[in-house]
Amino acid sequence: MERAQWRGRLYPVIWGGLLMAMAGAQSRARAGEAQGEPKALERNAFVAMVLRRHPELEALRQRAKAESQGVRAEDALPAPELGVEIWNLPLARPYAFRDADMYMAELRQTFPAPGTRAALARARRHEGRAALAEARLRASVLAKEAAEAYADYAHALRDHQTHREHGALLEGMRMVARSRYVTAGSSLADLAKLEVELARVQQALLRAEGEGKRAQAAMNLMLGRPAAAVLALPAEGLSRTIRLSDEALLQGALRHRGDLQAAQHMARAAQARAQGQSFAARRPEFMVGLGYWQMPQMRAGMGVKASMSLPWLWGRARAEARMGEALAQAAEDDRHAVARQIRIEIGVVCARIAALEREWQRLQTSTLPAAKRAVEALQSSYVTGRSSLLEWLDAARVVLETRMEATDLEAEIAREIALLEQATGRLLPRVELRAEEAP
Repeated sequence: MERAQWRGRLYPVIWGGLLMAMAGAQSRARAGEAQGEPKALERNAFVAMVLRRHPELEALRQRAKAESQGVRAEDALPAPELGVEIWNLPLARPYAFRDADMYMAELRQTFPAPGTRAALARARRHEGRAALAEARLRASVLAKEAAEAYADYAHALRDHQTHREHGALLEGMRMVARSRYVTAGSSLADLAKLEVELARVQQALLRAEGEGKRAQAAMNLMLGRPAAAVLALPAEGLSRTIRLSDEALLQGALRHRGDLQAAQHMARAAQARAQGQSFAARRPEFMVGLGYWQMPQMRAGMGVKASMSLPWLWGRARAEARMGEALAQAAEDDRHAVARQIRIEIGVVCARIAALEREWQRLQTSTLPAAKRAVEALQSSYVTGRSSLLEWLDAARVVLETRMEATDLEAEIAREIALLEQATGRLLPRVELRAEEAP
């Protein structure tokens, strides 16, 4: 009877201490957030900074610019030729130019087969656009890597927060165990077990902090900054997803995907080159010359020369035309292959994201609430002496592991979305990932 009275007086103190400990942990967390930390870093802003500062993309743009300058070269006429002839110099005195019988200067200009210059200029123009598309493809790869680094950073911070909250829960339970020890309701073994669990929490916090430093260093290096530079906290949480249909994603990829655009331009370039080679095989090349003639002791005169090639008889033009047709068909097949690969990539990643979301929903609506209810029930039972500390610790570990698993799923979804953005060639709008009510 006396023992029961002690318990009745002690329960309010125990519960009050537990609530004070949890409130103290929350106030410490809020105080840490208010200590002049740098403003939050948006994911898309970070990706844009990485792309803007990366020297490889600038090099690719310069190469594309160089390709575009080749359009003028292909469309220009060949350089004119100037020829000088001196006829019938004396063999004994070849330097006696005044004794020559004829002096002649001629300016010649060659005109390629009609249509070939325009076709080759179109080919070079599409090749330049293909180079730009290759730069966009490389940019999408770098954007994926930046988004993954951002997800790793947010993942490490979330793990650190989860372990910190778990530590606050253990601290509160240690106060309960100490209060029960005073009334002989618990043993020193319970306090020792809690000390071990708190030590494990500190180890986990160090591990999460190390992962955060690693991710922070990777992000700083992507920005071209020192690895240990101060980096703002992520503005977006991990619990985000996309709500676009597979068809909308596919249509966007067909418009923005760099390698598909490059394949399309290379196919058009191959077709233009094949057309130019066909013109060269069927149309003659012309040459026009204007000359000045001078014979000693005779009047000066002018001469006009014109000639054309005969591609219908023989030459390499026909073989080159057939080769160009085959290369054009190969480039078209490459374009279809890239489009098919895009469909496969988007379908696989979307299926993966859907599966991860279903697993996350199950954790949030079923597993985690049940684990939390078990912790609360066992905590009340422990206070009244109807359950052991080991049972409560097992339940608390289940809550921790479930929350960690949910965070891992959110990080995996973020990485899959980054892969999907690479597959579509653009940044995708993200929405909050919310747990649906269980039916």
